[in-house]
Amino acid sequence: MHLLRWRRLTKEHVWADWLKEHIPRTEQGYGEAVEEISPDTAETIVRNVSGNPHVRRIRKVCKTCNNSGMSVIQNSVKPFLSPILRSEPTRLYKPAQRLLSAWYAMAVNIVDHDPATYPAIALADRVALKQNGAPPSHWRIWIGHHPETRQGSLRTKVPIRLHEPGQQADPIADFNTQTMSLFAGPVFFYAMTSSTRLGRKAIKRWTWSSDIMPKLSQIWPMVDNPVSWPLRENIDRRDADFISRAFLDWLRMTADVVDERAVYRFGERGQT
Repeated sequence: MHLLRWRRLTKEHVWADWLKEHIPRTEQGYGEAVEEISPDTAETIVRNVSGNPHVRRIRKVCKTCNNSGMSVIQNSVKPFLSPILRSEPTRLYKPAQRLLSAWYAMAVNIVDHDPATYPAIALADRVALKQNGAPPSHWRIWIGHHPETRQGSLRTKVPIRLHEPGQQADPIADFNTQTMSLFAGPVFFYAMTSSTRLGRKAIKRWTWSSDIMPKLSQIWPMVDNPVSWPLRENIDRRDADFISRAFLDWLRMTADVVDERAVYRFGERGQT
């Protein structure tokens, strides 16, 4: 995690090397799409990139974090993440929910500094993850199941800038709210976070529609009842696309709080 600007930075894989045992690296290239959404513009720019997306590295990780806290999370999550990547029936109790949430929050933090996107994770959130080994309490994270494992490299990040009168600018994040979805093989992850009072209030109250709710299970904040895996209903690509932009669409319709000068949606999709 990139914590302080003056620390020595190293490159970190978005996808840890051990995941190749569960997610085949068959793609020979991938596409990056940037969609700008504003009152005057609705433009999408697509760029094709050679190579496999699972071996990408981003130089925004402090060396100490990479060699200590991040490696601890990677090693600790294996007994819980490996079975669900194989779609094996299991029950995710609170310890599993906590580690899976920490692992995904770590991935969100790394992707947040992809040069193709805009940072939206507050410095305080990065510090909290490093110190506590878990996401901040105002984050929310869900998981879903897709029966096809070739969803591997699809991810969508939506950074949002909300109006918050009197709030100081974060030293790292250009935006103050974001959602990010990611397919890790058959597992769909989705996270919401904000450094604003308005955003956190909206995230806390967020509920899914009746057709989406059975396809997602919250793991952060942790839930008392264990999550039975795989979930009873599977998610598909159409569901994933709807989920990836539902929060932004709701914000834009319900309140004049979104800074419409620059709203972006970033997507990555593997090619076979």
